[in-house]
Amino acid sequence: MRRDNSLESLLNKSLLQDEKNVGPNLSPSTVSSSRTNKSSPVSVMASLEDLDGECKVEIEQKPIRLETVFNEDVNTTPPRHPSLPLKHVSQRNSQSRRRNETIGNFWNAKGLNKAKSGEWENAVVFWENALEARIQAFGENHIDVANTLNNIGIALGRLERFEEAITHLDLVKEIREEHYGTCHLEIAATLHNVANVFQQMKDYDGALKCFKEAKHIQETLLKHDDMLVVRTVCAIGHLHYEHGQYEDALGAYEQAREGMEQVGVRGGNFEYDNLLLDISDSKNAMAGSL
Repeated sequence: MRRDNSLESLLNKSLLQDEKNVGPNLSPSTVSSSRTNKSSPVSVMASLEDLDGECKVEIEQKPIRLETVFNEDVNTTPPRHPSLPLKHVSQRNSQSRRRNETIGNFWNAKGLNKAKSGEWENAVVFWENALEARIQAFGENHIDVANTLNNIGIALGRLERFEEAITHLDLVKEIREEHYGTCHLEIAATLHNVANVFQQMKDYDGALKCFKEAKHIQETLLKHDDMLVVRTVCAIGHLHYEHGQYEDALGAYEQAREGMEQVGVRGGNFEYDNLLLDISDSKNAMAGSL
């Protein structure tokens, strides 16, 4: 697969920072959508639920320089010593892969703990360590590598390092398409994450395009009233609202409300109650703009 050495470039730029160089922590994100800044529900959920790991996300404390623990011949195909029996080389490489897989899982889990507390700078450091370990264990095109890149991309978006976030998430999409094809819920989730970053960048057209592509995939695979589809419609409504397109926002919110009610989600549900507030805000904004 041609990726213009993107993974190698990303690793060379930012891997293995010392914890003392990590910047100030960001405050933890909340799961409620602000009435003035209508982040999409899935955008907010991206802090945790959209991250990939043992429980959809994964992480530790003091980073170590991983080159001191990696076996440098992990991906060596021929034996480094011709006199060494091939079966012993195979066993050694297998053990190295398992070791790096364990290291990757360790750092990935550490990153999740930092993300949960809103420490996105530290989370990036740990996930970059996990990324190197997983590339050593599996190669660049493995799905666990894509999952780690996804976590890093979300964290970079939170840190407003938008171009880096888009680069990581584009790689996620490329790897996942190789594994799942172009019409899969994982591709829709990736597009949604990219749209969230575009929305943070105030790129209305880029965000809308990605949200619509994600919605199309979801509607192809799921019922129109599935909550995944409903949340994407809500995200489109939030985007319209932020852009001052209040009538379009209201239409999206009403569509989402209908979808929720069709699956039995009504008053007393957190998402439904917030959606009613979104509908009210849109109506008030439309009246105020007359």
